[in-house]
Amino acid sequence: MKNNNQRKNKINHNVTERHSNEKPPHEINCISGESYHKLNRVIAVTKLVRFSMLKSEIDTATNCGVQQLLSYFNDDIRYVLHDLESSGLCDKWLQQSVKN
Repeated sequence: MKNNNQRKNKINHNVTERHSNEKPPHEINCISGESYHKLNRVIAVTKLVRFSMLKSEIDTATNCGVQQLLSYFNDDIRYVLHDLESSGLCDKWLQQSVKN
């Protein structure tokens, strides 16, 4: 029993130590790679769906409404991404894409 408790304490100490070495969220000056990827993916997908709908002839009234929504999403996400890039929060990911 004592051996099991010692193992648990050691695991808890290691986890706490790992987390204490991480910077608090307010000190991080970069968005995560996953966030950067998702913003760019949403831009690409909304553009693709919108242009696919332009080619199709399904219910024009509905089609126009959906196209307009996709256009708003695309514009808003582009604005946010541009804002993040301008403030330097995407520098890490932009530098990596230039290297590749």
